[in-house]
Amino acid sequence: MVRAIDVADFFVIAAQEDHADGMTNMKVNKLLYFAQAASLRKSGKPLFDDPIEAWQLGRLSPMPTRPAPLALVVS
Repeated sequence: MVRAIDVADFFVIAAQEDHADGMTNMKVNKLLYFAQAASLRKSGKPLFDDPIEAWQLGRLSPMPTRPAPLALVVS
């Protein structure tokens, strides 16, 4: 199973490839929430094991903050 930070890297890289502006930490966390929900709905299994927490500004996955740009290493 992948980690939430790996899924976050995927979203950031995809946004960079599409030349999308404004990919913020909040947007990444919202995408993580929706990706987790979609995985649970489709397969009944979580996409990642990291918890989703209810925060004042919404549901977020507490993950380590990385300096931008994020890099995904594929071996």
